[in-house]
Amino acid sequence: MSGALNTNGVSLWRWARGNKQLPGATVEQILRTMQLQLLATEVFGDVDQAHKWLHKPHPSLDDMTPAAFADNEFGAQKVRGMLAGLKYGGVA
Repeated sequence: MSGALNTNGVSLWRWARGNKQLPGATVEQILRTMQLQLLATEVFGDVDQAHKWLHKPHPSLDDMTPAAFADNEFGAQKVRGMLAGLKYGGVA
């Protein structure tokens, strides 16, 4: 999780231990990451396959992984579109 949020595990642990509120951008990134993981799991029918797809470089994303490309809402929307294409018979 820390890699997806561009922070380290120690920082996450401190936030959790100190019962501190996460910055808004961090919360948005967590929600975006969770949403993509759930959607990919729905498309592939398996958590492990979804994880593999999200973390494998893709030529349509300039050889970035879908997870890395989705670090902002624009990128996440493109990844959602790719997953919708896979789900409904398109190409991704």
